[in-house]
Amino acid sequence: MVSPTVLASLVEKYVATIVKGEVPCVESTVAALARTENTAAVAAAVAEYQKGMEQDLVLPTDSRATLVDVHRHWERRAVTLFLSRAFADNERTYQCQLMRELEAAKEEFCRRNEEASEQRCQAVLQELWQDVKHRLECGDYAAPGGAQLFQNDLCCVLEGYQWWPEKGVKADAVLEVFLREREPLAQALHAVDARLVLMERQQEAAAAKEAAAREAEAACLKEQQYSLEEHCRQLEQQLLEEQRLRLKEQNRMLEHHLKEHQTLMEEGYKHDAEKMLLQVERLRKEKRSTENHAWIISAVGLLVNVASLFLPGVVGKAAGIVGNVITRML
Repeated sequence: MVSPTVLASLVEKYVATIVKGEVPCVESTVAALARTENTAAVAAAVAEYQKGMEQDLVLPTDSRATLVDVHRHWERRAVTLFLSRAFADNERTYQCQLMRELEAAKEEFCRRNEEASEQRCQAVLQELWQDVKHRLECGDYAAPGGAQLFQNDLCCVLEGYQWWPEKGVKADAVLEVFLREREPLAQALHAVDARLVLMERQQEAAAAKEAAAREAEAACLKEQQYSLEEHCRQLEQQLLEEQRLRLKEQNRMLEHHLKEHQTLMEEGYKHDAEKMLLQVERLRKEKRSTENHAWIISAVGLLVNVASLFLPGVVGKAAGIVGNVITRML
């Protein structure tokens, strides 16, 4: 069916040909008119499609299906408009051209939709990443357990991203790139964390070893001190026993000499009695020397001084050990 507009154009071209003095050819006139009208019909249909898509689409769409639904609606409108204006498109050449242009326009909208989605998702991830970035700059993850802390914070970023609305069709793809780009960081933090944990354990082991060494040294020094005190105690007991026996013998001899002195005086041996008295005084002097504990203290002190040369645990303890002996002697 020929529309009034097309018919008017056809008559106009036919008359113009006659006016020029040429023999009009209906077939060529119709073909030229068809090219003009169908080209205009394709352009009008594409413009209608473009206008409708720009009007109804809000990029990014949640899915490609949403965009395709809008595309199909305006594709139908565009095809309807084209068919209402098409003229003598018997080979469907211009309708195929319209199909190609509408498909290209749809793909361009899909490209723009993906680009808008990428930009939105990148902006969302950038916003959610700010806290993690700040903690990285502050060195919060450069400590034992930092890798796990980073993983926890990254999970919070992913959870926030999951619930963020209107991310569009590239949400998963952008997230995959985001995680892939940060994988080296996660691996580096794990490596640092492992080194820090190892260093911490080595330090703990070294500290424990040092503490054990100090305890062992203290126990050794205490044992040395105890050993010396035991030696001094036994030496002191032995010397006291020697003192007791010596005093006993000295008392016996002193008593014997006094009796002899008495006998000599009674028998009139005055000269011999005086000699015996000298021996009695010597014995009394020896007894007083024996009764004095100085020689015992001196012997114990000598033992302590000699022991101090090869027992480091008693250095600084010698005076106290000797002092205890003196206290007991008083």
